[in-house]
Amino acid sequence: MKNEITIKTGEESIWISERCLAMVDQFKRKNTAYGNSFGVQFEKYGSISALVRLSDKFSRIEALMLGAENGVSDERLEDTLVDMACYCMMTLYEMQKDDVVSISKRSDCRYL
Repeated sequence: MKNEITIKTGEESIWISERCLAMVDQFKRKNTAYGNSFGVQFEKYGSISALVRLSDKFSRIEALMLGAENGVSDERLEDTLVDMACYCMMTLYEMQKDDVVSISKRSDCRYL
């Protein structure tokens, strides 16, 4: 059993690493195309801007998984999941820039 878990963990690690590299490529392409809109909004509105984008992505994921019509024929669940993961990473980056990554240890954090 332990060996099976080790093998599966290794396979998952490789898969996740490959997907993360692809996510970085996607991030670069989109940030080049759209500019640093996420960072600019985060600077202007704070963490609520990240929450709004993540909420929008979650709503799209929910609709795609539950089979709702969304009017976008070429939108894939995988793309939306990767977008959401990227937004999570960009949120962490912006929070780290403001030195608030360890949110759970700070009661005065504006990101709570």
